[in-house]
Amino acid sequence: AFLKTLEEPPAHAIFILATTEKHKILPTILSRCQTYDFNRITVENIVRNLRMVAVNEGITIDDESLHVIAHKADGAMRDALSLLDRCSSHEGLIGSAAVASSAGLAGREYIFELCDCIIEKDAAKALEVVNKLYNDSCDMERLITELTSHFRNLMVSKAVKNFQDMIICSQGEIEIIREQSAKTTLATIMSCIDILTASASTMKQGANRRTSAELCIIRLCTPALDSDLNAILRRLSELEAMVASGNITVKAEKPAPARVEAPTVKQNEAPVQVKQEPIDDEPPLPEPPPAPQDSAP
Repeated sequence: AFLKTLEEPPAHAIFILATTEKHKILPTILSRCQTYDFNRITVENIVRNLRMVAVNEGITIDDESLHVIAHKADGAMRDALSLLDRCSSHEGLIGSAAVASSAGLAGREYIFELCDCIIEKDAAKALEVVNKLYNDSCDMERLITELTSHFRNLMVSKAVKNFQDMIICSQGEIEIIREQSAKTTLATIMSCIDILTASASTMKQGANRRTSAELCIIRLCTPALDSDLNAILRRLSELEAMVASGNITVKAEKPAPARVEAPTVKQNEAPVQVKQEPIDDEPPLPEPPPAPQDSAP
């Protein structure tokens, strides 16, 4: 019946099927449709359209905040306009702090501070930052998502020489990313991404978001708690980096020779003398058997 509708639709009917999973559509349906693929809108185009809307609506906002909105929209113009509308309720110049507050995001400075705590393995300070963000009504799931995005930027900066074109950040943030990536290893970054991804999946299953976020932060700051292969590789890579940088030295010590103690002699006990007999070079030959004697008849 559905194929009949597609093949011979009424003259007044236009059928539009919108999906983000085109591979799930049956070939018999897909072959009877005209396909139009819509890609994500680039950040530059979103910023240009947002700037035009802000000028027409009398909204004062700086370029850095527009880039933050475009980055959080993730290629969707509708989401970018919705976030700009929420930010317009702030008076005066709209900065990045107002955008973060309207979107329920953690400011970039807190993300950088958390990343420094993870690199330095300071779990206590990291938990204090998470507690402050929670009291400021920051969504814990968004916090984990932002941390994952930041560690993705660290991974790209570690793997690609000219990574500026693959990261949507300001010039000041790119310098911070370059400094933080130089303090850690690629294996550590990939292990942190795995932990963050697992924590985000746990939150979507209905777990306590604050507890899950704190547990994730502790695991990130204390790799010795994990015994999986990625955590072991992370610790090995960190040890290799410390040895290569000269922060730790490994000295191979020769084993001490075994001590042979002389036998002790108790008081009022005569020493035992062992008589040593000379040992010939060749063992003595056995004596020949006696000759048989004839018996008398």
